[in-house]
Amino acid sequence: MPGALPILESPMARRSAVVLLSLILAALLPAGCRVPVTPIPVDWDHRPEALVIEADFLGGPLVTAGGQDQVPDVRVWGDGRIVWVEYDAQGQPTLWEGRLSEEELANLFRFIIEEGFFQWKDWYGPKTGEASQPAAYITVRMADRAKTVTVAMDMEAGPLGFGRLYERLRAGTPDRHPFSGGS
Repeated sequence: MPGALPILESPMARRSAVVLLSLILAALLPAGCRVPVTPIPVDWDHRPEALVIEADFLGGPLVTAGGQDQVPDVRVWGDGRIVWVEYDAQGQPTLWEGRLSEEELANLFRFIIEEGFFQWKDWYGPKTGEASQPAAYITVRMADRAKTVTVAMDMEAGPLGFGRLYERLRAGTPDRHPFSGGS
């Protein structure tokens, strides 16, 4: 780059300089000058029977429990109840149940919004009519909007946040116990 400082000619050096400058500026900002962050308002159906989030892998192993045909990887209800599947090293599923507090569920919805979920396309994969393949989907239902996003598993064109969101959902909650049945 003509006219640039010789020390900043490599991309790595430029990146390091930007990071260092950012850290210095952040350290120099007085605490009183920081603008408080207002949380994104979120609203959803708080009823225990309202399914507000679901994520699953289509074309994967079928997990059954409590007389149900198939249990999705993750389900979250409006009251914060969460049921999810974890697989051991041999691929055997264990079904867990837990509870998210209202604040935890609100923060999960904020994370979904911040990842851009509601701006993503509905489908990332081959055109309709092409060979079917395994895919993962996430459905989110809030008070003012609902959306399902499906990503074919061999497609690299899915949104970057899809995998992060799917893994966050599959992490469940530390407050858990083995699934005891029910929808």
